[in-house]
Amino acid sequence: MALSNNFRRRIKVLFAISTIATTSVLVSFEPSMAQFSEVRKTLGSFYNAGSENEELTAFLKEGRIGDVQLGQADEIRAFYESREGLPLWIGSIAAYNRAKQFTSVIEASWTHGLNPQRYNFQQISDRINESDETLQAELELFLTDAIIKYARDMKGQRLTGQPLKGEIFSQSQPVVPLDVLKTISDSHNMKATLQDWEPKGATYKTLQAALIDLSGQPEADYIKYLPLDFGGIIRPGLRHKNIPGLRARLGLTPPGADVTLYDDALFAAVMKFQRDASLKDDGVIGLDTLASLNRSNADRVSQLKVNMERLRWMEDVQRPQKFIVVNIPAATLWAVDNGAAVFEMPVIVGRPERPTPPLLTGITGVRFNPDWTVPPTIKKEDILPKLREDPMYLTNKGIELVHRGEDGLETLDPAAVDWEDVTSSDLNALHMVQMPGAANPLGRVRVLMPNKHSIYLHDTNQKEYFDKYARALSSGCIRMKDPLRVADFIMSGEKGWNMTKINSVIAQGKTSDRLIANAIPVYLLYYTVWIDDQARVVFGRDLYNRDKVLADALEKVDGITTEAHNNIRG
Repeated sequence: MALSNNFRRRIKVLFAISTIATTSVLVSFEPSMAQFSEVRKTLGSFYNAGSENEELTAFLKEGRIGDVQLGQADEIRAFYESREGLPLWIGSIAAYNRAKQFTSVIEASWTHGLNPQRYNFQQISDRINESDETLQAELELFLTDAIIKYARDMKGQRLTGQPLKGEIFSQSQPVVPLDVLKTISDSHNMKATLQDWEPKGATYKTLQAALIDLSGQPEADYIKYLPLDFGGIIRPGLRHKNIPGLRARLGLTPPGADVTLYDDALFAAVMKFQRDASLKDDGVIGLDTLASLNRSNADRVSQLKVNMERLRWMEDVQRPQKFIVVNIPAATLWAVDNGAAVFEMPVIVGRPERPTPPLLTGITGVRFNPDWTVPPTIKKEDILPKLREDPMYLTNKGIELVHRGEDGLETLDPAAVDWEDVTSSDLNALHMVQMPGAANPLGRVRVLMPNKHSIYLHDTNQKEYFDKYARALSSGCIRMKDPLRVADFIMSGEKGWNMTKINSVIAQGKTSDRLIANAIPVYLLYYTVWIDDQARVVFGRDLYNRDKVLADALEKVDGITTEAHNNIRG
């Protein structure tokens, strides 16, 4: 509906997405009790349909104030109707203090990797020191809209409903706006209520501290040399035109001669850099070291933000006493019992073209001496080309070829099959099964963990891969360096099970599934920032290039570019 000129004059919407100054923009506004009484009396009519203030009522129904779209208009209206127009943030000293406390929290939301402007910060700060009744009514709505968004975002629900491949969204119960507003209205300690919404995990708090620290640092002078590129692996003793940039990156002064040589001084500096970054300190600049060298402060800030978002997704997952967790980018497994890591071990994860998917599931037992049925992707992309070159490939690997036809299963001779003419339909009807033994790629142990991806933890017959620092080498499943230790961890709660029994079952050489009474949760997660055993923040390589996709999705929600977002300070 059209607004009266008088109403238009009274509304001053100053909406801007801009860098927030480091000093507080809040101005002390302490209305008198008489002013509070008058504002509260006036507000009662603002939120009741059919009142003389129909313009603001219409705005609320449309979900918009000026240029700002309120995200929860229906819920907000229902809340105020249930209160007969009683405001939440203004109209009393207690309500106004509540508004000031929340505004301070919004201002500091950048420390969680969030954007204060998403929570109407500019609109709120423009109105909180105004006594005009319409501006105070708008302030009420902006704060109410902001608290709902803030609660959802703290529960990791910024991207709920968006299809992002390779991510596990919030495991928290959906935030109900009316419940949020009731919690705030009933709270006697606003600060404690808001703090209760924040993640409590030690990793989150450490990443938050790192974000605050990095956000206060300017970019280093060496940024002009990035990204470094050596066209492949570079070792001490080699020469390359970009060695001067590497020296600048590590803070070394140029040598007197032969500036393109990777010399002993540079070797020592690279090894120190690798140790500080929790990388293998061999002085060899491969993919992980190069990625770390090329990471600017702005890159680290963005990486912290997306990983803090992932941590919020998992905050409300109820972890029992005993569970297993694998961080895919770190290629590391931890077995946890009684709140402490019993052991950790290196694992092999999926290579980029066959990534290991994040998942949450339960371990139901262990399969000893497993056979291996070749998965469809490996069968089509890996084995079929080899069979076209050598029809005896399966026989030489000890893999049986089984055909499922109308008469059931029958074993076929691979040499009798014309592999050049095999169609996708034919291939689907052929099963390639490798019996238990030393050549079996699953080794002697497979963890039973049902999931739609057919991903599981297992032993391997390629132990030499664990000597590699970069271990994204599998077809998607997780290969364990010490599978017997994991099997013992899983079976230890069952009567009569110990390492002696495990070895006895394996020695029999027969495939045997041993189930456990209570499933043990297993979490395969994707964090490109983690804490090492020396409590250092490690910025790992984004194996599957998921950080940028997630950062872009969050940027669209925030309505601000990554570059500007990285400069937000409260």
